[in-house]
Amino acid sequence: MRHTLVLLLMLFATLVAQNLSLAAESPSDAPSLVANPELQDVDASGAPRGWRLDGTAVEVAPDPTVTRDGLNSLRVTFEKGAPYAGIVQRLEGDRVRGRTVVVDGWLARDTANAPVGVWARAFDKEGRSIGYANSYELELPADKRFRRHSIELKVPPETNTLLVGASIYGDSGMAWFGGVDASIKRNSDT
Repeated sequence: MRHTLVLLLMLFATLVAQNLSLAAESPSDAPSLVANPELQDVDASGAPRGWRLDGTAVEVAPDPTVTRDGLNSLRVTFEKGAPYAGIVQRLEGDRVRGRTVVVDGWLARDTANAPVGVWARAFDKEGRSIGYANSYELELPADKRFRRHSIELKVPPETNTLLVGASIYGDSGMAWFGGVDASIKRNSDT
């Protein structure tokens, strides 16, 4: 019996060590490229500092009732007829050119008819879009529970500016952003 217990403890310790090793390789452990990724520092308008409101929202405000890890979320109320609503942050191209950028977001929504997702768009020096990725097609039930969305964008070498953000579009509803982060994928080309 004691031998079995020792073997089980050794197996458990091995599994924990493997999980810690995998977690250390996670792209989200890389240094953040964005300011205020947890969206907790907000200005008087309700916008998270470092982020710009994007599109047309009826209301953007911190929400202490729909939370992730006990932190306020950012609630975006959106009405049908507007193109989209969300937050965006601009990154200089020299920080990300030729690298793979990972954008992670913790998202929730209250309606199944309004797509919600994270995205990244690269622009050249003339302002032309030269790369784009989004997570709008990933599953996000309309139950106000946070789920992680993650996308990767191989940033073209001629990128001048990279925009990263989170948005809701299409139909009336509310989206909650529990954090939006961007980092350079480990082992991406330099």
